[in-house]
Order: sequence, then C-alpha cells, then structure tokens
Amino acid sequence: MARYPQGQPVTIPFTVQQRNTDGTYSLADAATATTLVKLAQADGTKTTTGTYSSPTHISLGKYQQDVPVADLTGLGHYQYTVTTTGSGAGVQPGDFDVFDPFEDALLPLQDAKDHLNWNTTTTNDAEILSFIATIETSLEAATGGPLVSRVVTERAELDGTCTVLQLQQRPVVSVTSITPVATGVAADLSAGLDIDASAGTRPSPSSTSPGGARRFPPRSTPRDGSSSRTCGRPSTARRDARGWAARKCCCQAGGSRSPPAPSSC
Repeated sequence: MARYPQGQPVTIPFTVQQRNTDGTYSLADAATATTLVKLAQADGTKTTTGTYSSPTHISLGKYQQDVPVADLTGLGHYQYTVTTTGSGAGVQPGDFDVFDPFEDALLPLQDAKDHLNWNTTTTNDAEILSFIATIETSLEAATGGPLVSRVVTERAELDGTCTVLQLQQRPVVSVTSITPVATGVAADLSAGLDIDASAGTRPSPSSTSPGGARRFPPRSTPRDGSSSRTCGRPSTARRDARGWAARKCCCQAGGSRSPPAPSSC
C-alpha cells in the first residue's frame, strides 16, 4: 500500500479493459470514469473527501486521476473506487495512507535503503515505506510499549492498596493527569508521583491514593489522561528494524526485480 506525506497531491493511475468474445481482454476507452475517495474515521465510518469525473487520458485504456492537496488534509487511511462505464465497465478499488511528514520514524527510509544497498533507485520506495509502517507496531507489540516518545491516553487500574496505578504500556516518562471514572474530575497530582518506568506503575508517594484525600475503591478504573512515556530511540530497536526491513524485502524480491544483495540479512 502506498503512503504519501501530507501536503502532497496523489495520482491514481488506472487501466480500462474490455472482455472480448473469445474470453481475452483488450484495452478500451471508458465512456465515463468516476473516482470516489473516502477517509476512514476513528469510529469506523468513512467520510467522502472527493468525487472526480475528469481523469487525464494517457493513451488507449490508460488514465490517471489527480487528487488535489485540498482534499487530502486529514491524516490516515484513504480508500477509493474507480467506476467506469462503456465497453470496459467495472469498478476498481484501491487505498493509500496519508502521513505526517514530521512524524518520528524509528527507521527512516534512507536508513533502510542504506542497509539494503538500494541507494541507486527510488523504484521500491513506496514498498519499503509500507514495510517500515508495520515494523514499529510489531516491535512495540514485542516490547510492550512505545519505542518513540508519544502521548498516550489509556484506561488503568489501581492495585488493592489503592496506591499503585497499573499501566498497560511502558516505559513511562511523565504523568499529565489521572481522572477517576466515578467522578470525571482530574485528581490533584501536586504531591507528586513516584514513577516506576520499567514496571509501568505509578505509586503515590504517600499512603493515600492519587489526589490526596480522595481515595478510589479497590479495583476501580480511573482513566489516565495524556500520559507520556518513552524508551528513547534505542539503537537496538533501530538495528532490529533494519533487520526486519531486510528480511521483508528479501522475501518480496524475486525475478526481474531482484535487488542487490543487502549488506546484512
């Protein structure tokens, strides 16, 4: 799947073919060609960002539809359909991602290309970027927390003593707020918290629960709002990421598109 930085227009190429009486296919021009683009929302729905019906005609049966930057302001996953009418009538689905060009990258594209010895071509950049996009998530699943500093909001539980807040992700750098579900009011953290970065817990410095006199009942589920935690950008994680990229690209390469042998695989 292709990934494009925010602020860049996207070009969707497509080919129209007609089915012949002998069962073969041949290129044919479409009577009409309409491209519908939608952006996936957090609630699972999709919002239409644009509908286009004037593609650029390249040659017989070959077109491209340009999606302007103004219709790609949202970050996330876009899906589209190209619907053609005429002798080559049909529907062609596709998708792409739009990402923040300033997002923290555990494995920058150039690092991956250096490791693979693919510095002389940009042909496979989109494919390498799609691999990179999955690597950080996979490594974080293995380590149990973020590899690059980010703000996290999660639901957490106090232990039986009502003094230790048990988190799902680690390590922890700082705590912005803790809001009990029962009250919906942010707890007073002025007394400070003792953060156990490795264990993913936040014990209160006193015997009272976070918020001083306000005590949470055992096994209650206060919400931790905007909690930032990180393990930096460890060199070992970047090394592992380069190795994953090499293995993925080595497995994908073959035939006429075999790349030069990577420096280490």
